[in-house]
Amino acid sequence: HSGKDAGEMGKGRKAARSHDNGPNLFTPLETRRRSGLILRRFLADEAENILYRGQQQDAAHAIIKRWADLEIEGHLAKKETSLDADFLREVFGEALGFKAATESPDDYQLQRNFTVPDVGTSDGALGNFQPDSEASASVVIELNGVGLHLDKDKFNARTPVQQSWDYHNGLHDCPAGSVCNFVTFRLCPANQHLLADVDFRLPDCHYLRP
Repeated sequence: HSGKDAGEMGKGRKAARSHDNGPNLFTPLETRRRSGLILRRFLADEAENILYRGQQQDAAHAIIKRWADLEIEGHLAKKETSLDADFLREVFGEALGFKAATESPDDYQLQRNFTVPDVGTSDGALGNFQPDSEASASVVIELNGVGLHLDKDKFNARTPVQQSWDYHNGLHDCPAGSVCNFVTFRLCPANQHLLADVDFRLPDCHYLRP
């Protein structure tokens, strides 16, 4: 790393420590026993693959880092409904590359406010969507405000993770869900034990090389 990179990393660590007295938004990954849905050592190696380097990766990293900076600086302490549209469009759309209906009307992958029959409306969904076909989601997305614990805080007697599983139970062919509080992403596979889920943290991008 260059001196500038090291300085930014130090700044990120310092900013992250400023939250030590705040609520624990997630259980540290080191202390959670998980099955091997994603082997992190292979994920890290794949992320360093030179084939992925370029403007597209740099732009995606910049978007994720900007949202991480917003959280560290306290700018995401708002009601989730005031953030969810921008978050879905920028993080899932621009950074991760899932197109919305406004970009690709005839064939898109990102839908906001996805209706699950007899259950409710999830904040979003990923899948292959076409105007004349029945919507079929591959991933349902449940967004929650910063400060909400994914496993403990409840709305209508349901935790965010439980709400995600409610959507799963209403979609028999949906293989996974994503639960997020704008700090932590949790990927939950429908056909795995609960402890097979995987957490990714936005603030960790301060330690990633773009």
